[in-house]
Amino acid sequence: MERTVLLLVAICSFILIFYAPTGFCAGRRFLNQTSHQTHFYTVWTRDGTKTTCYNTKCPGFQPEGGASIVPGGIIDTVTQLPNGVKQKLSLKLLKDSASGGDWLLYYGLNRDADELIGRFPKSIFTGLADKATDMQFGGIVAGQQNQVPMGSGFLPPSAAAASFTNVQLVDSSGQASLVTRQLPRLVTDPNLYDITPIANGAFSYRGPSNKLYPRN
Repeated sequence: MERTVLLLVAICSFILIFYAPTGFCAGRRFLNQTSHQTHFYTVWTRDGTKTTCYNTKCPGFQPEGGASIVPGGIIDTVTQLPNGVKQKLSLKLLKDSASGGDWLLYYGLNRDADELIGRFPKSIFTGLADKATDMQFGGIVAGQQNQVPMGSGFLPPSAAAASFTNVQLVDSSGQASLVTRQLPRLVTDPNLYDITPIANGAFSYRGPSNKLYPRN
């Protein structure tokens, strides 16, 4: 969470790649309950949770020149619930053999071709400099209240459900494969939060149940 912001509620969708104790995360985050702004963010660490670097607050992530967004930037186009057009945010994290192993970050908002917006240099990591051993994706919430909303509050079959789609793994040869098998799931409070099984590389999530909009 941004250290310059008084955190009331933090809601984020994320992709986390790591080789313990190093790792990095990218995603979208609704930072402030009063501003209602959604931010694009990154965070990385080389020693677990002892030290972390958010966005461009310290040396590490290198933005691409002319990129349409940088970490910490505001995502202006968001879904207006419950009946608005659903927006699509695309993220790709790829190991680049041409640069010696930097991690490249691609971003796209409602577009077919994703844009290279920057990189995590290989030199800032230890084990992750060569490869990743784990990947996680989903939603995280935290706040000064007991029932923090996650996603839109809808689950399928509603078209308004918050979701991950086209989840793929890319191997060392550049071949992508869709995630189709069920993976371990973590839901800290099943009475409030829901997640659907993975189907054709996609799943939906929400919470607290029935707190934002009724299930339909």
